[in-house]
Amino acid sequence: MKTIRIFSIVAGLVMGTAAFMSCEREGIEPSPEDNTAPVLSKASMRLVGDMPSYESATKADETEGEWADKSKVYLQFAVGDKMVSGSATYDLLEDIWSLEYAGTLNTVESALCHAYYFENAGEATFEEVPMNEKTAVYIDTTATYSFSFEDNLIVLKAHLKPYLSRVRLEGKHKQGYSFDGPLHYTSYNMLENKFVSSTKMICGTIPESGKTDYYYLFFKDPNKKQMYFYDYVTGDKFTRTFPENVFAMGKSGYLNAPTAEAYSGWEAEKLYIDVKVYNETVRMIRVEPGTFMMGMVTTTETDAMPVHQVTITKPYYISETEVTNAVWYAVQGSNPSKYTGSSRPVQNVTWNDCSTFITNLNKHTGKKFSFPTEAQWEFAARGGNMSKGYKYYSGSNAYKDVAVFGRSGKLGTSSYSSYDYGPLDVKTMKPNELGIYDMSGNVSEWCSDWYGAYSSSAQTNPSGPDSNSGNYKVNRGGSWWDGSLYMTTRAKYVYTSYDKYYSSSAAAYYYGMQGLRLVMEP
Repeated sequence: MKTIRIFSIVAGLVMGTAAFMSCEREGIEPSPEDNTAPVLSKASMRLVGDMPSYESATKADETEGEWADKSKVYLQFAVGDKMVSGSATYDLLEDIWSLEYAGTLNTVESALCHAYYFENAGEATFEEVPMNEKTAVYIDTTATYSFSFEDNLIVLKAHLKPYLSRVRLEGKHKQGYSFDGPLHYTSYNMLENKFVSSTKMICGTIPESGKTDYYYLFFKDPNKKQMYFYDYVTGDKFTRTFPENVFAMGKSGYLNAPTAEAYSGWEAEKLYIDVKVYNETVRMIRVEPGTFMMGMVTTTETDAMPVHQVTITKPYYISETEVTNAVWYAVQGSNPSKYTGSSRPVQNVTWNDCSTFITNLNKHTGKKFSFPTEAQWEFAARGGNMSKGYKYYSGSNAYKDVAVFGRSGKLGTSSYSSYDYGPLDVKTMKPNELGIYDMSGNVSEWCSDWYGAYSSSAQTNPSGPDSNSGNYKVNRGGSWWDGSLYMTTRAKYVYTSYDKYYSSSAAAYYYGMQGLRLVMEP
């Protein structure tokens, strides 16, 4: 069902009713012929090898480790050309491991086995071990085992070694940090014998001790070990490149968290660019590439369905605010807005009007400004890689913090009494995680996409339906007139149009609800 908002000048307006990114993996679904859980066999096991750690060296064969009660290792036994999955739990009192495995083991004097041990992992099932950025991983892919069917006993020889590098941060108490560059694992799938990783940025706050816990990571590009810190409060990005021997697999170390005052060996650059437009300035906020789930689950806004994975592969800049009356006038030499004021967003602009504005802006600045795609708009509205997972509005789950909406723009408070109607000045409300303002409300914002249904499949850098199938251009973010439904970061809609392809509806145009936000190529 299209969400096409219909307006009538005679009848008046009808108000709208009142998040390092993780990689997704397809679930393992049982077939109709085999919808039962795997049949598990049991055996006892003795483990020859020490409890692994980053500090102590691996000891020689035939030495028993100091395993804690209920320690668990995960195993892949080679049986011919196949692997049999299993897991073993240690009983400290009996000094024996209890093994469960899915498949058949043959009596063997020595065969290959893969062994895995996880510290700080989540509650595991037989199929999967959930992990996070603080999960330590130890592996031995050259372990061996012997099995006696008569005694139902396995003897495993394994030297589990650290599989990741680890790092802890040092800094001032309560100092916030957000960094990426390395990846971390999110799960280990036993049946497929593979790890799933995440590109989600790691965020936190330095505790009172001045040191964080260890993070267990591996670099996206092992040939170019780079780490990036982001501070969207000050607008700083810090980059550091490490030599090959630093943070190598199995190594541990610490880093001083950089600040605007003390770079501590990091290179600093700004996360924004200020573009001079005649006597005005347009600030553009950098958005790093990432993956997110686009769309919303709802029974009323079916045009924003289905939820689907979107990956944006290139960085881009998006304007800190909606284009203001002052900037529009500086470029066009005229002001079409119903509600004036240099710091208010421009309104009463059609898609064609905005296209002409962008053309003239590019000629003047020599930059490559454009409309945002829907995907670029939504990713930025949700906070990009800095997303805190807000479900409703851009920067908060509470509209009173970030959104200008509800017909008068007053939000039910007296603090905006000077505005009887219309949008407020930009930056009146709080910004989102990236330091971007007014992506919920104030004026709705044109996108480059034609209106159309989403695909259910994963998309990379989507740009919407082909122009041959489009009748309308998409608006995002809602306006000062609308109800809360249109304020969410997921909702998409269009206005009906006299000019089928580009113009806003006459009523929306007249009442000053549509505006523009810019994106720019780096």
